[in-house]
Formats: sequence, structure tokens, C-alpha cells
Amino acid sequence: MSKQGKVIGWCMFDVASSAYLMLTAIFAVVFAKVIVVNRDYGYSNFIWSLLIVAANLIAAIMGPPLGAWADSEHKHKLFLIISSGVCIITTAALYFVIPGQVALASILVIVSYLAYSLSENFISSFLSHVAGPRETGWVSGLGWGVGYVGGLAAIATFYMVTRFDFSAENLDAVQLLGPLAAAFFLVAAIPTFLLVPQFRDRPAARSSYAQLLRVFASIAKFPDLAKFLISFFLFQGALNIFAGFAAVYADQAVGLSGGWQAAWFISLQLSAGAGAVVFGKLQDRWGGLRIINLTLIIWLASTASLIAGGLSPQGWSDSKLWFIIATNAAGACMGATQASSRTVIVLFTPAGKEGELFGFWGLAGKLSAVFAIFLFGLAQLYFDLTIALILCAVMFAAGLILNQYIDEERGKRTAATHQI
Repeated sequence: MSKQGKVIGWCMFDVASSAYLMLTAIFAVVFAKVIVVNRDYGYSNFIWSLLIVAANLIAAIMGPPLGAWADSEHKHKLFLIISSGVCIITTAALYFVIPGQVALASILVIVSYLAYSLSENFISSFLSHVAGPRETGWVSGLGWGVGYVGGLAAIATFYMVTRFDFSAENLDAVQLLGPLAAAFFLVAAIPTFLLVPQFRDRPAARSSYAQLLRVFASIAKFPDLAKFLISFFLFQGALNIFAGFAAVYADQAVGLSGGWQAAWFISLQLSAGAGAVVFGKLQDRWGGLRIINLTLIIWLASTASLIAGGLSPQGWSDSKLWFIIATNAAGACMGATQASSRTVIVLFTPAGKEGELFGFWGLAGKLSAVFAIFLFGLAQLYFDLTIALILCAVMFAAGLILNQYIDEERGKRTAATHQI
């Protein structure tokens, strides 16, 4: 397979999974307005947060051993196909959920989100094998960028079917969201399954939990990697909150609906896609860590403006356009922050340990989601959505501060000269 074909195949998975990400953002709104009946938004949002927490906690437990198993048996591609298939099937099954069926909705959301999360671990482990050392930033950013193009297509499809009327009166259309997202995922992922080959670096011993504990202990030999994983835990927690609750905030606090809501979703995809590609290109010149720090500064400024707007006496009643501008500034950094993080992990990882280290990267991300989303759910339950945003600002700031103690060049040298 040509290098170009591998890159195309790898990037297409970001296109495929974008439909699921769009669905989860929208289904959070549907869950509160349609599925959970006779309850206030605070309660419904908290239940939704528990579902995402549960999925991430299970993924955090399963990710490292599955990654180690994939490394030892060279089964990254097989596990990618299986996890994608489970996500597609359970997403399509959301069609059968009707108002009041909270238990069924909860099971399907947890299983589909778990499978999606694991698939992200496996596809990330292929990055260093489809892109050269000087191209990882560009290819990673390209994946995120074209993923947002996929998100645009998914949004357009969802809007044509539902007109973004997420109410019980429009249930027949709302029920089609899951099958549409599943079909999109399946079709767009086919190039990945066909064009990206399984890689084989060298034979490895069968992995076990004991080996994983040894790997965890040996991370101390990689101080920059260890510090970055902690930083990633902090700022990724805030990103998880935005990804999981931005649509909820727009619907419940700002009052976006219908055409306004569709325009907001579209603008976010455009700004995020452009940001991922532009920052990805700059990353190969400036370094991944510098790009992450720049995006965290923008995240902080955007979050502060959202808090100020939500706490103002008039609220968002006359400031919908400002909300769209502020969230688009943050959206331009969404793909860039995550793509740069993925690249830094690649650069800090010894050859042949991609599966295990991406398992731990996934572990940090999943545990951060468990921590941050649970706290956010509690905060909005007892206060409101705007006050809960303060948690995001704190986590962005803490990650940015810790990054000042990481040396990217030293981290790459350590990965090249040390083994786990």
C-alpha cells in the first residue's frame, strides 16, 4: 500500500467517527428534553454525566491491557474493526429508544461510547506508521481537520431529517439520528479498514497486568512523558466537558434552537477544521508543545468570556452572536489541542510500544473525563451551567502551567534512547 493511501485511510477514520461525536453532542440535548420525562434539566444533565463517566471509567480499565495485547499479538487492526463495529451497532439501536426508556438509552450510550473510545486508542497507534517523524503533526492535524468536514456532513444530514427540533412531538425524526450516524460511521470507515495495514515492529511477549504495572512504573524513566500525561489529564478534562455539554449549554442556557443551533454547529465545524489543519502545519515548525500552550491560552480566554456572559445581568438574551463568536474561538483550538497532544505522545513513545503508551494516553484521557465530567455534573446540579464552567478555566490554567516544565526535545531524545 502506498504511503498516500495509508494517510488517506488513516484520516478517514476521523471522518467516520465525527458522525458519532456529533450524535453524542445532540443526543445529550435529546436525553434531557425527550428521554428523561418529568424531571428538571439539572437532574437530566447529571444522569447524562454519569453515563459518560461510566463509559470512560470502563474504557480506562480496558484500554491499557487491550493495547498491550494488541502490541504482543499485532492485532491493532482487528481490535479497531471490532470496537468500531460495536459502536456502530449500538448507535443504530438508539432508534428503538422512546420517551421514558432511560435504562435502554443509558445502556446503549455507555456501550457505544466505550467502543468509540477504544477505537480511538487503536487508530492513534497507527499514526507513527503512516507518517514520518517530520510529518506526524501535519497528518495528525489533517485527520482532525477532515474529521470536521465529516462532522459538517453529519450535521447537514441530521438537520435535513430533524430540522433540529429535538422534542417529543418530532420523535419519528429524532429516532433516526442513531441509524443515520451509524450508517455514516460504517461507510466512512471502510477506507480505513482497506487501506491501513497492520504494522509489525518486532515480536513481543504476551502481555499481562503485571507487565502493564511494570510499564506504568517505568514511565518514571520518561519524565517529560509523565509530566505531559498529567497535564493532558487536566486540560483534556476541560475539553471533555466542552465536548459533552456545549450543545446542552447552548440549548438550555443560551436558548439556541432550530436555525440558530444549526448555524452554530456548522460554524464550529468550520472553525475547528481550519484550526486543526493550520495548527497542525505550524506544529511541525514550532513543535507540538508550543501549539498546545497557545491553544490553552485561547481556551482560557474563551472560557472566561463565556463565564462573564453567563453571569451578566441580562444573560445571553441579547448576546447569542457573542456566544457563537466566543465558542468558535475555542472551537478553532479543539482539534488542534487534541491533534497536537496525539503527536506529542507519538514523539515521546519508544518504537514498538505504541499500543501500550496509547493505552495509557487513553487512560489519562478517560480518567480525566471521569473526574471532570462528574464534578461538572455535580456543579451544574447544585448551582448552574455557567458557574460549572469555572472548573474548565481552572483545569486549562493548571495544564498550561505544568507544560512550562516539559522539554519537548529532551522527551524525543529519551524516547529514542530508552526502552520500557
